[in-house]
Order: sequence, then structure tokens, then C-alpha cells
Amino acid sequence: MLLFHDGKRIGYEFKYAENPSVTRSMRIAIEDLKLAALKIICPGNVHAKLDEKIEVVGLSSLVP
Repeated sequence: MLLFHDGKRIGYEFKYAENPSVTRSMRIAIEDLKLAALKIICPGNVHAKLDEKIEVVGLSSLVP
């Protein structure tokens, strides 16, 4: 999913794995889509920065 926030292109990818890792396709998406950031949404309550532009966010932290 691609959203625009404050003029920046933010990509969202949804994964079932609780601890996803950086893939080649993520790097290609960042480059091709000129993303400012890529957020990986996954189950659980995880929050980690995998790369300068790639962040993992647990779904439970997004739902009140």
C-alpha cells in the first residue's frame, strides 16, 4: 500500500511473520517507488528499525 503523508511517499507491507526480515523486493520497492519510508505491519507488539528506511510495526500497537 502506498500513502502520502506530509508530501512524503510511505509504503506499507503486511506480513504474517512476527519477525520479518528485509527482502530484495522491499529494497526494489523503496527505489522504484521513491519511498521515504517502508513500514512492515505484522502481528504482535513488535517495533523495530530494520534499516534506515524500513521499520517493523506490530499490529497491536496500531489498534487501541
